[in-house]
Amino acid sequence: MIKTFKIKEAVFTWFILSMPLFLFAQTKNEEDLLPQVKELLDQEDSVISSNEISNYISQLTDYIVENPSSTLANGYLLRLESLIANLSDASKRAEIYLESGREYGRKRDYAQAMAAYLEALDAYKSLGDLGKVAEVQRQIGIVFFFIEEYGMSAEILKESLAISIALKDSTEIRYTSWTIGLDYYFMDDHISALQYHAIEKEMALQSKDLAAIAGASGREASAYYGMENYDEAIEKYTEAYTYYLTDGDLGQAGVLQSDIARVQIKAGDAEAAIETLTKYSLRYKVEMSTRSLALTYYQLGDAYKQVGKYELALASFDSARHYNIMDGVAPIRLKETVEQMASVYEILGDFENALKYQKLFYDLNEEIVNDPNRNLVIELNNQYHIKKAQEATDEALAKLEASKDELTSERANRITWALGGAAFAMMIVVLVLVLQRQAFIQNLLVRLKIKN
Repeated sequence: MIKTFKIKEAVFTWFILSMPLFLFAQTKNEEDLLPQVKELLDQEDSVISSNEISNYISQLTDYIVENPSSTLANGYLLRLESLIANLSDASKRAEIYLESGREYGRKRDYAQAMAAYLEALDAYKSLGDLGKVAEVQRQIGIVFFFIEEYGMSAEILKESLAISIALKDSTEIRYTSWTIGLDYYFMDDHISALQYHAIEKEMALQSKDLAAIAGASGREASAYYGMENYDEAIEKYTEAYTYYLTDGDLGQAGVLQSDIARVQIKAGDAEAAIETLTKYSLRYKVEMSTRSLALTYYQLGDAYKQVGKYELALASFDSARHYNIMDGVAPIRLKETVEQMASVYEILGDFENALKYQKLFYDLNEEIVNDPNRNLVIELNNQYHIKKAQEATDEALAKLEASKDELTSERANRITWALGGAAFAMMIVVLVLVLQRQAFIQNLLVRLKIKN
């Protein structure tokens, strides 16, 4: 389990840092919000930025969830959405949808993010901006990555990668191959993961960005780790560690030493792992994030447990638990930590504490299972596939329109009947998907009601 969440947290960090900082939604109070939206709407359309509209749409949506009867807020939201729809500048409208998708992605509201990205995708296709089409496709792929639909994510991202390669856009090639590699990693296809991370690394080397090269080397190491080639994994992690040191990123250097220790533990050399963690990784403790420290202390607890130093293992796991609580983002990591603590207490014969932490483990597991974000797979797949079906039908109808003058009446009739059948079949598919979505939502509401 360690490998999965370490890599996933790294991608989430990249996903956040690759976008403009979100400064407003978490700090504005309700009293400030509505007057500021009014002030925005009173301005000339030409001076309103896409970021402002995206931010306020996101904030108003959250506000209305808490205050559904606020007619003023609902009215402002309708005006902002109308403003987007009526913008004469199509590129500005597309940019607003893209920024809205990013905002919702940062908030982990993946259903709203998907809806915004699909609008952006339509807008950029109509503009013929292939570079932006590739970027939006990549963002859609990332949404599927975060709901753990790795096969769907890889399929979408490969479309994006093909466009980026044709455009010779090295930055998009790097980001896209990075995430495809991770998709394959989580599908346990480590050879394919290594191939895509090799593409990522080549683009990073061309950019001469030390942090990018280090990240790619680290992900190559993770692929080797998945293949149980531990010597190669340690070599690649050491390479990444050197790049981070050269770049002056001591926090990431500490994380890479923790990764090396993880490989040593897996290879059965817990004593070496303890030395790596205490002498090297924790040397950079001040520069490391709370999430990285949580991971490092977890590794240390695991190593101490393997060599029978149970009191030290407990102390390390407790530190990991402390940093996980401070981080507040990864309940799955916290669940793993308290499960380890329960196990150590049981080994020591302290069954009272063992039961205490085992109960906490089950409580956390229930919280994770009932997380609505983990139940979005049906809805997001529906949104994407309905869109694809509509595009296919539109394309077929367009081809018919273009060639109708050349067709005989009999052939035209045959094609029209065929298209009618295809359209009817698509309607059936859409109806089934909608019914599935309604059943899914009803089931989720029932579960939430039972839970409450």
